[in-house]
Order: sequence, then structure tokens, then C-alpha cells
Amino acid sequence: VRGEIDTTKLDRVKSRMVSSGMAGGKTPSSVRLSQSRNQSRTLSRRQSRQQSKYQQSMLDHDIAQQLVQLYTLCDLTQADENAVENALRSFDDWSMDIMLVSQELMEHILVPLVFMKLMIRYDLPMTLLMDFDQLFAFSAKIQESMQPSCKFHNASHVASMLQATNFFLCRGLDEYLTMLDLFTLFVADIVLHCGHPGLTNDFLVK
Repeated sequence: VRGEIDTTKLDRVKSRMVSSGMAGGKTPSSVRLSQSRNQSRTLSRRQSRQQSKYQQSMLDHDIAQQLVQLYTLCDLTQADENAVENALRSFDDWSMDIMLVSQELMEHILVPLVFMKLMIRYDLPMTLLMDFDQLFAFSAKIQESMQPSCKFHNASHVASMLQATNFFLCRGLDEYLTMLDLFTLFVADIVLHCGHPGLTNDFLVK
């Protein structure tokens, strides 16, 4: 994470993570945690627990830092941050209507916001050694390509595809995929409608 992190904002995000159950919980497909579990088999149970707590604490800190960076890049106020977290609270549930929820969020940053939150959740920037700012800029560029007049192939539908992908990953699909596979899935979701004019091929040909 580049630059100075606002410690007040960092503490606020950590507190929100604890209240939402995100901190200290299971992080899907985290390479660092799985490596930790493998290594801990050779340690005593007490050493293993101590190491696990420390690594989980470090992971929570990394997640909080990246969330602060994301909210800063999105230029969100504290009220905006709370609205985003509340709107996405049931993100893992199939019953969530993400297209309806997206109307409550800032549509102009919907794609980078949801995409980058998933990047953070699955620990992809750090695991795949990717630049956080460049990832955000890439997703923001995809957002810019969305046509405001397009009623279906738009940012809301992209968010819906990201949510559906996350749903299946949370239910065991991630166990069969590499971290690069996960990244490829999420990128495929956001680029599918990139620059879509909202018109059929037949219409464009004619």
C-alpha cells in the first residue's frame, strides 16, 4: 500500500470488519492461510495456535489497509463507506438482488468498488503480486466504457455476475481453482460487457 494510511480510517474499517464477522473469519482460498495450516502440522498445538492467531491478525490488518486504500481511491465519505458495507452485507447469499442494491450505490464506481472488494477478499493483489492502484485503474476504465443508455449490459449486470461468481466460490468451487483461475474469473466478469452498445448484432449489421 502506497503512501500514508489514515490510522483513524484504518481503525474504523477494522472495527467494521469485527462487527460484520469478517475479521478472524475464514478467508476463502487464502494462500497464506493454507500455507500456515500446512506448516503448523509440524509444530506443537500451542505453537500452532499462536502462529495462526498472529497470521490471522496480520491478514486482517492487510485487508483493512487495502479497504482503506480502496475507499480513498473511490473518494468515499464515512457515510458512503457505511452505505456500501450495509448494501453488500448479504453479498454471499443467492437471494441478494445485487441489481436492485446497485441502485443504492454510486453507479459511477460500482464496477471498481465490487471488483476490488473481491480482489481484497480473496487476497489476490498480494498473492499474485499485482499493483493495487493499477488494478483499480483497470477496473475504473472498464466502468468508463459502460454506456449510460444501455439498460441491461451495464455496470449493474457486471456487479450481478461478480456476485454470482462469489456465491459459487463460497460454496466450494474455490477448492478446485488456483488463485490465477480466480483472478481470471473476476476479470472475465467485468470485461464481458465492456463498451457494449446495447444493440443486437443484427441491428448493427443492418
